[in-house]
Amino acid sequence: PFEPSMWLTKEMCQCDAERDEVLARGYQRLVGSLLWAARGTYPEISVAVHQLCRVMACPSYKAWDAGMRVLGWLRAHRERGIKFSSHGNPLPIAYSDASNKPDPIDGLCQYGNVIMWQGGPIMWSSKKLCHVGLSAYHNEYMALRHALSGVVWLRQFFNEIGLTSLTDQPTLVYGDNEAANKLTRDDFVSTGNQYIYLPYHYLKECVRTGIVDV
Repeated sequence: PFEPSMWLTKEMCQCDAERDEVLARGYQRLVGSLLWAARGTYPEISVAVHQLCRVMACPSYKAWDAGMRVLGWLRAHRERGIKFSSHGNPLPIAYSDASNKPDPIDGLCQYGNVIMWQGGPIMWSSKKLCHVGLSAYHNEYMALRHALSGVVWLRQFFNEIGLTSLTDQPTLVYGDNEAANKLTRDDFVSTGNQYIYLPYHYLKECVRTGIVDV
């Protein structure tokens, strides 16, 4: 639904006339509609909508084309939806990933996560990291911490409504970087991790207490 490797920035807008024309076309209404779809039924467009929202006040022709591309993709897949099944995974499973391609404007990378249950996604997110990553595994480690927020909230919700059988064991969280995964379990300080902000190590506490297993 979105052109690979593209970054939308306000600097793409060449002049006020271009901005005004794109806004007059209904750019903000378009993005608002796409945002509704991304939050409710189409996690696949989360990256695209995040990019489109970043230039909401100053969109370019390229941003308009990108938004129409997403709309076209939704039209082509309008009969798809989220399907849950009793044959799906009986316990929630979280997946986390981060890019190692920094935004040229602020140096921040994109991350995303999704929690699957009974064969379908129940929580998902795609945003920018809050801090600049100094390596691929640094970005992945920070992304795991953001995925953890959703897992902790979901487990507390399950306990509150009496579904304690879903929280009897640690929730599995999958990341695709071995160094980042290892750092959630091992306490060691090296030149490769001594710069990581302390709040991100909340991951370690949650692994030790049995909330998650990365």
